[in-house]
Amino acid sequence: MAEFSDPIDLQAWEALRAIGGSDADDMMNELITFYEEDSAALIASIRRCSHSLDLNELRAAAHALRSPSATLGALGLAELCRRLELASSSDDLSSVNSLIDELLVVHERVLSSLRAMRTDQ
Repeated sequence: MAEFSDPIDLQAWEALRAIGGSDADDMMNELITFYEEDSAALIASIRRCSHSLDLNELRAAAHALRSPSATLGALGLAELCRRLELASSSDDLSSVNSLIDELLVVHERVLSSLRAMRTDQ
């Protein structure tokens, strides 16, 4: 598993919230909604590409998931995406499959944490 114990880094989360000022709650809720939708599509793409062995598209999907994950403070997930990008670049299928398994677990933990952080529930 990734070396990050918490799915969301609270310092990164609070730094992002600070940008929103008085509208921080609404901004964060909107970002969570967008992230849930976008990350679900990227995870589906990663799964599809792993089955079809399309490592170029898999690498692109992992790259596309990395930045928004880091922005929301999901640093462990962002690191897994980076490692998946590298493994898919080197055609290391055993590492790719292992990283995807780990990424799926960590992604669910991230989503669960983000949902708990919503203020519009």
